[in-house]
Amino acid sequence: MSELYFFENVMTISKQELENMASWPPYGSNWFNDPLDYQPQLSFDGGNFDYNLSIRPDPDNVRDESTRKYGGNILIYVESANYFVKSESTVSQYVDNSFVDWRIHFSTRTDILNPEKKFFVDGKLTVHMKAIIYEVKHSDAYDKPFHPTLANFLWKRDDRDFIISVGKNNEPKKEIKIHKLILVSRSPVFDRMLNTRENVENRLEITDFDFEVIEAAVEYFYDQDGLQFYDLDILVDCLQFAVEYDIGDFKNKLEHYLFFRVYPDTFCQIANASISYNLMKLKEFCLNVFGLYVEHSMAVDDFEMLEPAFVEEMHTK
Repeated sequence: MSELYFFENVMTISKQELENMASWPPYGSNWFNDPLDYQPQLSFDGGNFDYNLSIRPDPDNVRDESTRKYGGNILIYVESANYFVKSESTVSQYVDNSFVDWRIHFSTRTDILNPEKKFFVDGKLTVHMKAIIYEVKHSDAYDKPFHPTLANFLWKRDDRDFIISVGKNNEPKKEIKIHKLILVSRSPVFDRMLNTRENVENRLEITDFDFEVIEAAVEYFYDQDGLQFYDLDILVDCLQFAVEYDIGDFKNKLEHYLFFRVYPDTFCQIANASISYNLMKLKEFCLNVFGLYVEHSMAVDDFEMLEPAFVEEMHTK
């Protein structure tokens, strides 16, 4: 992971200006330079307001624009409305003509103009933006072009020959079907469990994970790209599943997705996961992010819940 850049902006727009906004031009088109050139904008389209953030990388560091990719953890909020929006895209943005762009759904026109929502104070809307931007190296790439695999084709078939029954003790069970070949090929633990003479029933019961965790894992086993749609709690539990059943590629994939979920309210949970599951890249990222939080006076939620091992690393970095 390369250097992290912190961007901060406060945009103020009057109620009349917002009511008169058309699809073009967007509001707030000035370029700023701190620490790199960036341009925050508020645009209106089809009844919705989007927040757009453009970054212009340092031309002295440009290598091959067609292959550079960036990650962005972008937080947008309106204090008076206690309203927060996060950019949790799992796909970093490609550079196009020296610009990196993020487009984030902010709110609907109806909600912003609703006086009960308290977006306006004294006739003005104040939108805060804080963002951490970083270049994603090729060695960290997980956003690769799609190429059909055998697992993709098997996903569409209805001849799955193995059942996983999922449900914690004293809870109703749910079943999910999978091809046994897929299951044992993904995990050496499952391979040892199921390819024995004693195991004659094509069925397995899992009682220590929620159904959503097994569902996410099975989708991954079939090379489906749906992890970004799961809640953070599920992704962290998936890490435990990946470690318990020795699924290294699943663990690595989850680690990369968690980079995009690091925000002040999720920081402690993700930093703790980096310690618990020995995720070295994620731990280093969290340490660097925390340094930016301290530098820019951003508090993290539940700081007292941080693992002592992570706190020790913070003090020695």
